[in-house]
Amino acid sequence: MLGSDRVKGHLLNLLLIILKNCKHRSRNNKLFHSKNIFIGMFGAGMISSYLKLVHIFSINPYLGPLQVSLGKMIIDIFKWMVMYILVLFAFGCGLNQLLWYYADLEKKQCYSLPGGLMDPEANTLCLNNFFSN
Repeated sequence: MLGSDRVKGHLLNLLLIILKNCKHRSRNNKLFHSKNIFIGMFGAGMISSYLKLVHIFSINPYLGPLQVSLGKMIIDIFKWMVMYILVLFAFGCGLNQLLWYYADLEKKQCYSLPGGLMDPEANTLCLNNFFSN
């Protein structure tokens, strides 16, 4: 019984945090408006229902080991995603280093008028082009 009271207290604290940080305010912008209270209670209810499902899955003899293996798989997938993002970032940096010369030539061609003004008739790509350097 003590554990459930602690969970209720944590959920009420979570509800107050959600209400204080709620971006979806009503027209009259009151903190404890009925719509804001409903949004906070709905969020707390969804969190508690997901926690209950996790508890039910861990007790089930068929879904318990599956939940453990999926948890370990998620960690592995996260590691692969971090490596993928690092490789993609490195590829983008390398490609930028290779192609900066051509971007500089294109920039000089677009801003070829006296005083460094843009020549719109030089190239149609000059109008909405962002150069890398």
